[in-house]
Parts: sequence; C-alpha cells; structure tokens
Amino acid sequence: MTPFIALLLVLFTSVGVYPPATFAVAAIEGHWLVNEDDSDDPHEQLEGLYVVRATPISPTAEERARAGQSRQKQVFQELEIANIRRGMRAEADIGDLARVLNTEDLTITPSDTGYVFKYSDGLSRNISPRHGGPVYTAKGDEFVADELGKSMVYWRGNSLVIETLLAPRGNMSEEISLKPGQNRLKVHTKLSNPDWLVDAEIIRVFDPPSE
Repeated sequence: MTPFIALLLVLFTSVGVYPPATFAVAAIEGHWLVNEDDSDDPHEQLEGLYVVRATPISPTAEERARAGQSRQKQVFQELEIANIRRGMRAEADIGDLARVLNTEDLTITPSDTGYVFKYSDGLSRNISPRHGGPVYTAKGDEFVADELGKSMVYWRGNSLVIETLLAPRGNMSEEISLKPGQNRLKVHTKLSNPDWLVDAEIIRVFDPPSE
C-alpha cells in the first residue's frame, strides 16, 4: 500500500466520511426483462381498492329484513351487495401509470442529466436525480413536470427513488435497486389515493436477457 492511499484511508476513517457507493448507479443501466414468476401481478394488486370505502350493511338492517322487511327493500339491499361484489373484482383506473406497471421490459440508458427509461409500449421517461437527496417545500417546486405528472428523483443509498404527484390527486413512489448479490433489478412501487383506504404495493423483478 502506498503512503498516499494509506493517508486517504486514515482520513476517511478519522472523520467518519467514506467514499460514496457508485456501483449501483452504473449497474441499473441496461436492458431488463420482467420475471413474471417472481413479480406481483399489477392487475390483481389494483382490484377492489374502491370497495373499502363502501358502507357495510348494518346488523340492524339485516334484522329488519329477517323481521319481515318489504320485498322492495330486500331487492335494493341485494343490489347493493351485488355492486360491492362487482367492485371487489374491478380494477382501479390508474391511467398512464399502467404503462409503467405492466411493462414486460425496461431499458435504462444514461443521459446528460441522469437516465432515460424506455418501456415495452414505447413510453419514454427522462429521469434526472437531484443532488443532495429529497427536499420538500410548501410550494412543491422540487417536483418537476415530466411524462406522468410532476416528479422528484433522488438516490437513497444505492436505490433510485422516483416520487410522482398524480393528477387530479394521489402519488406514486418507485424504488429501483439491484437485488443483493444478484444481477436482478427490483422495482418496488407504491400507489396511494385519497379515495382508497389502503395503498397498492407492487414489486416487479427484472432479469437481463438470456444469452
């Protein structure tokens, strides 16, 4: 070990500063194909999100039905139950976000400001990580208009995070990282909407093309 390198190691150790991890920044680049077996099905994860806002039929209503409720009210109640059951099978409409969630392949290439993400249906997104991590202000100027809404992009350790504000409301968070010890890309997406009582959480795993 040369005296210069030894001096650098001593300096980093003494002041608690370490060279930044850079391998993940370059490693996410490339062409990736979804592994359906190890990935969530976005359609299944988005089913029934509206139902949680439905008002359940109260026990008192059931008691009235058993006590001789009129046939007309019983029919109305049965229709209400049928609508709830249909809603449990209905998929929430997320618009253009479906193009991201349902992609079968993802190509990540470097650009002057960060990366270009290209999806299987032709959607292209310019991803520009900000320096210094996330910053939140009252005006929201840190969110920049892009192909899906307004986004803020930053590195969290070795994970690339994309926070997107959606119109008319709601948000999407994507965390893109390499699976530890593997040449596999993991995209962990969370979708939230005030109309939903629970968030949708979807994990998609991508492998490089087999040679």
